[in-house]
Parts: sequence; structure tokens; C-alpha cells
Amino acid sequence: MDIEAEKKKILGEIFANNESEESSSTNLQDVEFKIHTHRVLQIFDNLIKCMGLIFCLPEMIRNQDLMTAYFDYIEKEEVSMFCHMLLDDYMGTNHEGMSSHSMQVQSIFEKIMKSDLKNEVPSYIDFIPLESKDLYENMKTLRNLAKNRMELTAAKEMAKEKVLHRIYLANIKNQERIKVLQEKIDEHESQFKEILSEKYLKIEQYKRKIEKLKEESKDEIAKHIFESDKIMLRQCKDSDSKQHEMRENVEASREKYQKTLDANLRTEKQLRERKVKITQQLQQWIAKYDIDVGVRTKEYEALTEKLNEEEATFKKWMEEEFEPQEKNYNFLMEEKEEEERRVHQEKLWMFMMNRAAKLIQRYWRAMILRRKTKKGRKGRKSKK
Repeated sequence: MDIEAEKKKILGEIFANNESEESSSTNLQDVEFKIHTHRVLQIFDNLIKCMGLIFCLPEMIRNQDLMTAYFDYIEKEEVSMFCHMLLDDYMGTNHEGMSSHSMQVQSIFEKIMKSDLKNEVPSYIDFIPLESKDLYENMKTLRNLAKNRMELTAAKEMAKEKVLHRIYLANIKNQERIKVLQEKIDEHESQFKEILSEKYLKIEQYKRKIEKLKEESKDEIAKHIFESDKIMLRQCKDSDSKQHEMRENVEASREKYQKTLDANLRTEKQLRERKVKITQQLQQWIAKYDIDVGVRTKEYEALTEKLNEEEATFKKWMEEEFEPQEKNYNFLMEEKEEEERRVHQEKLWMFMMNRAAKLIQRYWRAMILRRKTKKGRKGRKSKK
């Protein structure tokens, strides 16, 4: 990204020095120069299209739908023959009547170029061999270079030389800085090598210690293996005995399962018979229910209508009588809670005052007693 930005900056400086010349490029020489430039670029564009079409043609021929869209049957055969001719020319195969062969190749190629098949080149350019793709991209790069070179006038060339000279001087300064940085890097590298050699020495010491520990641990490993083998043999014997017990348990479980299965089958038979009886009773009850449901439905509707009337009456009573009484009740309860809270606070305050007075009196008596005892001690000492 930095290189691309520097290139854009240099091109901007070169073209900025010739703005006056660009603004006055209406004379005959400039027009002729632009015509020649356009012809050269058009030649390059045609050449690039031809190369792309030739490179992509083998891949396009494999797509029969694409070939049918642009050519009829005879033209498709000619295009296929054209590819074979190009392959023979590439392999160095000799043909009788080289002039007629060249004319035939040229006529087929002109038909291909006149068609709109070249518009499909961008879709197939990624599938061509890498060498052909590089050549195609290089030709496009060459076309852009030729365009930039032909657009570069004498004044632009002088501006370019000035910019390149300035870049050359800056490059010399950068090389001197690089030398200084390289010396610092070499110094750091030498220090790093010394540190690395010390690390290698420590690694060798640790390797020797590891080898020594491996030799010392061989006997312990052999002993551990021997004990592990003994444990494995003991466990194998225990496993055999457990397997024998498990086989016996499996046989017993099979017998128990068979007995349970027989009992369950008998129970299932009894339950099925009971189910048949219950089903018959249920059908009788359903028939009886169907007979009684009409009467019950009328009673249900009458009760529902009565319930709706009672609910309307209750709702009216709630709105007219209960809600005002509830508001008064809540107001009285709040007053009662405030009064109880006030009484509780007064009792608590009196309790705290009484307790504080008791504590003050207790400490006061204790202080009076201490003073009396001190006076008594002083009196005794004076008598002595």
C-alpha cells in the first residue's frame, strides 16, 4: 500500500508540472499525437482480445451450449477444426499446401473474431493454463506502459527526471541509514548468538541429566512392570471367577424373566377381559348420558342465566356499598397503624430513657463508692 501511494504521489508531481501544457493542447500537433496514441492503443486492445480468445477457445469449445448460442452446426465444426489446426501448428505437423492451410486458418479466425464470442473471455480467463494467463496479463501491462509512455511529453519527462533525481538523493540517505541500522542489527545478532550459545550449553546439560535419569529409572521401570504383570494375572483370575458368577446370575435371571413373563401374560389376559367388561359398561353409561344430557343442558342454561343475574347484582353492590366501605376501612386502618406506631415509639423512648437513667445512676453510685474507698485508704496511711 505504501508503494502504490508513493507511485501515485510521483505521478501527481510529474503531471502537475505540465498543467499549462495540458490546458493548451488544442493545436494540430496535439490532435495528431492523440490520434496516433489512439491507433496504437487500439492495436494493443485488438491483440489482447485475439490472444484472450485463442487462449480461452479450447475451454469454450467444451461448453456446447455456449457454442450453440453463437454458431450454427457448420461454424462449430469449423471452430473445432481451427483448434486442431492450431494444435498441429504448435506440434510442428507438416500440411500439404501450406498457403491454402494458412488461408483457411485465417478465414476461420476472422469469423471467430467477428462473432460476439470474445465477450465471454473474462468468464473463462481464470481456467486457462498459468503460462497463457501470465502472457495475457503481461500484454495488458505492456499496453498500459505504452499508454503511459506515449502520454508522457518532454515537459513531463523533465519533471519526471527531477522527481527521480530527488528520489535518488533520498535513496542515498536511506542507504546510509540502512547501513547504520545494519550495524546495530549485526551487533544485536552477535549478542543474540552469545545468549543462544549459553542456552544451547544449558540444553546439553539438561540432556545429559535426562539420560542419567533414564538409566537410573530403568531398574525401577522393570520392577514396576513385573509388579504390574502380577497384578494383571491376579485381576485376570478374579475376572474369570466374576464372569462365572455373572453367567450363573444370567441363567437365574433368564428363569426369573420367563416366570415373570408367564405371570404378566396371565395378568394381561385378565386385564383384557376386564377391559371388555368396562368398555361395555362405559357404552351403557354413555347411552344413559346421551338421554339425560338434554334435561341437564336446560338446567345448566337456567342456572347460568341466574348466575349472570346474581353476578350483575353483586357487581352493583360492590360498586355502590362495598368499595366506599373498603375505602373508609383502609383509612381507619392507616390511622390505627399510625397511632400504634406513635404509641410504640413513645414506649420505646421511655424505655430508653429509663435504661439510660439506670445506667447513669449505677455509674454515679460506683464513682461515689470509689471516692469513699480512696479517702479511707488515705486516712489509714496518715494514721500509720
